Amino acid sequence: MTTIESTTEELEDEAEKTIEQTNIHHLSYSTCKKIYRKGIDYALGTKLGLIQETYGKAADIGTLAHALVLGGDPQWVVSPYDNFRTKAAQEWRAAQTKIVITEADFDQILATANAIKRHPLAMQLVESCELEQKLTAKVEGIDFVGYADGISKDRKTLFDLKTTGQFDQFKWTAFKNDFDLQASVYRLFGDDADYYFIVAETVAPYRVQIFGASEEFYDGGNVKLQKTIEEFKKFRERPGESDLERISFNVGETDILEKVEQLGDWS
Repeated sequence: MTTIESTTEELEDEAEKTIEQTNIHHLSYSTCKKIYRKGIDYALGTKLGLIQETYGKAADIGTLAHALVLGGDPQWVVSPYDNFRTKAAQEWRAAQTKIVITEADFDQILATANAIKRHPLAMQLVESCELEQKLTAKVEGIDFVGYADGISKDRKTLFDLKTTGQFDQFKWTAFKNDFDLQASVYRLFGDDADYYFIVAETVAPYRVQIFGASEEFYDGGNVKLQKTIEEFKKFRERPGESDLERISFNVGETDILEKVEQLGDWS
């Protein structure tokens, strides 16, 4: 299984969880991705707090590597215990307010961050851009919000930092992971900007590579983006006083049996 951490998605999700709401006030890349892959009700259910999601250890490693490269306060504490089998270790872990990592995790995070810092082109992008910026745009009357890892002052260049344990698979799985959609959404925030991915390996030998987004890549993302916009507009046409009331988890609901989705060999 390919593990690729997208801190952009996590930032967007965490920002949206802090708002008590019954209506969706804007869309983001992470929400658009969920709409495209899991359906409008699931996606908006996460934004409205009906569904809780967790990201796991790979996400923590990526988030903390981001902090070492892009700045900010690394929200971690290194465990003094080798495991959490003892009562004392469990009580210590329960008392922590930051992400708990092991010494091995710390070494992995540090090695990943140092590899990025040694890559001349990666650091050229980092040093030439404003980092972790909140960005906004309006598309077809819908507000979009995003948190860019980096955007140049002239808004011509954007980049996102990805960390992965399966480095060689990135260019083959970028479309499957909807990074084309990410590029298309974030291009909305720039001035016809070029979008780049800094891809860093989280295991030895800690390779780093830069990828750009071609017009074909944007085209694929734009198809996905347009579909999510259309789904959101249709959702808003449902009866109900608020978005919270419009949500239904009856997936694929139809009026008669003849209209239900048919299973087949989708391999």
